[in-house]
Order: sequence, then structure tokens, then C-alpha cells
Amino acid sequence: DLYVENMRPSGDGLEYEFKGEWRDAEVRHETIEVRSGESVEIDVPVTHHGPVISQSADGTKAIAFRYTATTGPNLGYEPLLDMLLAKNADEIDESMRQWVDPCNNLVFGDTQGNIGYLNRGQVPIRTIANAWLP
Repeated sequence: DLYVENMRPSGDGLEYEFKGEWRDAEVRHETIEVRSGESVEIDVPVTHHGPVISQSADGTKAIAFRYTATTGPNLGYEPLLDMLLAKNADEIDESMRQWVDPCNNLVFGDTQGNIGYLNRGQVPIRTIANAWLP
């Protein structure tokens, strides 16, 4: 999900506005390895919504990116091992309950003729009023 953040400089760092109060943004120092050149070092502001992926030229507005793989509990691809070892459709269904990200459609069947469909992952629930804008 995307969030529009109001930002401002504060001492050595940045602040962002949330519910009328200014909070300190975490700043993550990242090194991007470049195959055919020197590494690039960047500082990434992070709000409680997630990392800032874009900022206005004057730095007062930003877009923060909240992604289910980076927020909250997430087992990564661990549930896939249980899925691959499942002996029937019920075991597949149970193994995928902990799947968080990425969102996937899973169609499965077993030798007893059971078939299933799961849409796994976490998707933001929005009202129609804010379905198209962050």
C-alpha cells in the first residue's frame, strides 16, 4: 500500500507527520552494489508505514511503501516446504495458512480426487472512496 507523508527536516534527520503529530523518521543507510561500477550509498527514510520510495523535489512530500513481506510476522517461503511434503489436499490447505507474501493463487488436488483453490497473501482492504489514490 502507498501512503502520502508530510516530511520536514529535523536536526540531523527527518520527521513525518502522523495524526497531527511529528514523529522521527528512521533513516536506513543502504549500499547498492553496481555490477560494472562503484557501489552507490543512499539514505532511505522510513516511517511507521514503511520505507520512502519517492520524495518531492523540495522534500516536503513523500510516498511510503507498506509491503506485507516487510511488515508484521512473515515466514517467507517456509510454508512451501510443508506444502511440498503434503500428502493430501487438507494438508496443503493447512500448510498455506501461514503464507503472507507474495499474493498467489494456488490450485491443488490430491489422489483422492479432492481439489482446492486458495488466494493466499495479505491485501489492503479499502473503501471505494480511497481505492485509487494513496
